[in-house]
Amino acid sequence: MHARKKGKRRIIPLVLLFSFTCVASLHPQFLEDEEETLPEDIARNISAETPARSKDGKCVIRVSWRLDPRNAGGEYVVAKSTDMIDTADKVRSARVIATVQGAEKNMVEDADCAPGRYYYVVLSKKAILENQMTLLRDSNYTAMPAIVGAPEESLVVLGIRASEIDRFKVRLTWARPDRKGVYYYIYRAQEAITGAGQLEAADKLGTVSDADEFIDEGITRPGDYYYAVTARVLSGKENRSIIPGENATIDGLAIRLSEPETRPAPAQGVELVSIDARTVRDGVLVRWRVRGSGEADRYSLFRSSMPRATSAEVPGSDILAEVDLSRGNYTDPNPLPGRYYYGLFPAGTGGAEKISLVPGVSITRNPVSIREERRIIVGEADDIDRILKRTFFRARYWEAIKELRKFTKNTDNRMVRAKARLFIGRSYVELGRYRTALDYLYVPEVKKYFPKQAAFWQDFSLTRLKNY
Repeated sequence: MHARKKGKRRIIPLVLLFSFTCVASLHPQFLEDEEETLPEDIARNISAETPARSKDGKCVIRVSWRLDPRNAGGEYVVAKSTDMIDTADKVRSARVIATVQGAEKNMVEDADCAPGRYYYVVLSKKAILENQMTLLRDSNYTAMPAIVGAPEESLVVLGIRASEIDRFKVRLTWARPDRKGVYYYIYRAQEAITGAGQLEAADKLGTVSDADEFIDEGITRPGDYYYAVTARVLSGKENRSIIPGENATIDGLAIRLSEPETRPAPAQGVELVSIDARTVRDGVLVRWRVRGSGEADRYSLFRSSMPRATSAEVPGSDILAEVDLSRGNYTDPNPLPGRYYYGLFPAGTGGAEKISLVPGVSITRNPVSIREERRIIVGEADDIDRILKRTFFRARYWEAIKELRKFTKNTDNRMVRAKARLFIGRSYVELGRYRTALDYLYVPEVKKYFPKQAAFWQDFSLTRLKNY
């Protein structure tokens, strides 16, 4: 038997696992006549117990296994995944949680108790370094998952936005997940809702199902108002956790005493007289005509899935760009399939003033239809919300990382680039790769433009790392 080197307890980077060959066996149990052919240092009788409690009362998943007492010793690597780790490819994507000195009886505690289904594998460091890994079902990898809560209970609302659309009337929107049977609970308060205490004290406005919008018509006096939205799936419980900036607004929405005056778009100097839009090879061409002379104002160009009557109804996420009226046209590159209206209003007004939108003049009279087969091109500065909608907000985190990395190379807009890097970091958080996430969350641009969200996810990642 080879001599084993005893070293300090440390974690082996998972990259060590990536290039090694792996032999998989799917026998449900050891057969006595095969015992002699097994590697002497293979783990036996692996199990994952959940939920359990550590000495300080915190939730943990206890992973235990045994070693042949004649061959106990050496270092063992414990890794986890949301898929059964029964192939080489799945080993490559597993996450190392601990490296320990082997004994006849062994146990490690995984403090990551986020709701979900987890599989574990235990491999000797010696086998890894000698490229001789053997995987045996229910021996050194688990065939049954350790289940923490129910995955549905962890559903968190993302992308919350609040905007005043009329006197004492607020539209609340959020990113709707790609699933049905979800109930949303809407809360309002006059102080920021940052945790369970503030949520408990807030006014519960109502419940909606399978929706991405709620209209608050119950405000009776002026002030600053904050909102939060929680979720529950049909078979689960309401997830009352609060993530500022995602399911709770960070800044208060100021409701004024008097209703702002509705007025048409100003006609000083250059005046907007018509607008239309049509599909072209690379997207949608929006054209407008003006009259008058002089210096043209900067206008906000927006795309909406529904007709809007005033600029106050247009959420910030619908605004594509600021344009000079004298330019006369703008190409919206490859929008997602759907029916869209395009419009213009003076930049810097939006919800602050209600600028009336006139069909055919400042908003297209008819929608433009984009068919399903249109190809989506990634990289334009106004694409980021669409990238997030089809990747991150649908839990496609690896796709989000890939597309957002490409996106950061093709934009000069620092704030938008910072947003892309923030969500790359958040994607790594969702994948459990907290150290890599911190590389993005500590980028100066991210901390500058998104200080509260960056700080929250930095603290979250650091807390997770301390448990390993």
